[in-house]
Amino acid sequence: MRLGHVVQQQLANMVTEYVYRRITIEYDNPELGKLAVAIVNTLLSKDEAMPDEKIASTLGVNAIEVRRVLHLLNGVGLVVKGKETMEYGGMQEIRWSINYESMNKFIKWVIKETRGKLEQVVKSLHDSSFYVCPMCFRRYPDSEASQHGFTCLVDGSALEMVNADAEIPALLNVIERLRRLEEMSNA
Repeated sequence: MRLGHVVQQQLANMVTEYVYRRITIEYDNPELGKLAVAIVNTLLSKDEAMPDEKIASTLGVNAIEVRRVLHLLNGVGLVVKGKETMEYGGMQEIRWSINYESMNKFIKWVIKETRGKLEQVVKSLHDSSFYVCPMCFRRYPDSEASQHGFTCLVDGSALEMVNADAEIPALLNVIERLRRLEEMSNA
């Protein structure tokens, strides 16, 4: 089944937004996040499997950085790595690709993982109190927050207590919406 152009574009936008945020936050490097988006967009626009050197030359960046990002994207199941035997010399070349089917599977995985993490947060909010950094959003259990003087270890900001009575209903609402999205995507 071929997705409509508008649906394809929406799916691509969701994926690139997620990729940018995840890579930027996980590696604390906005430039790496931008490179990841550029790689995804290049693979989508070329609509063919490409070697990492060709992607790097297309983008005008270092092939080592491109390989690094491709392996990160492959690790979360977004890009596919394949080997192709070359006509000359019989050598194999690694080629990378992305398609709308892999993006759809990726989005389903993200929804499932996010829902699971939110369910764990709700459970932990029921069990004990937490503090959060208003700048980096890192959570601290009560004992750890008091041990560090209610100050964030990452950026030194004053921690704020999480109001579980207000947060739990909001999180349950998001979990329900994600569950419905999962059901719709599996139908």
